[in-house]
Amino acid sequence: PSPAWECPPDSKSVNTSSTATCLWTNGSHFTMPSVVSEYCDYINQGYLGYTYNKADFGPSEFPCPPSATLGTNTNTNSTGQWFCTITTGARGVTLPKGAISDCSKMASGTFGYSWK
Repeated sequence: PSPAWECPPDSKSVNTSSTATCLWTNGSHFTMPSVVSEYCDYINQGYLGYTYNKADFGPSEFPCPPSATLGTNTNTNSTGQWFCTITTGARGVTLPKGAISDCSKMASGTFGYSWK
């Protein structure tokens, strides 16, 4: 496993003397749809990311970031949501213990997590 301070390769590492942060930004390794919803309340369960409506966009047009996993909440391709989640234990990701999600800039295309 990677050291706790190392970010997945498709994210940007932003470190200060007291906090380490991993950020994903629209246009850098992936492109987000124009309308997404944050999916960041589950970081304590090991994942965070964003969702978008199947009726509006598809994963072939807007694939998830390379370190994210594509999921869905329905069996059809026209109703429900697509989920792009950064998940500990998947695709080489290890979310550090005590990590806090940062999705305050999701509307402008940036999300991530930080820890001390």
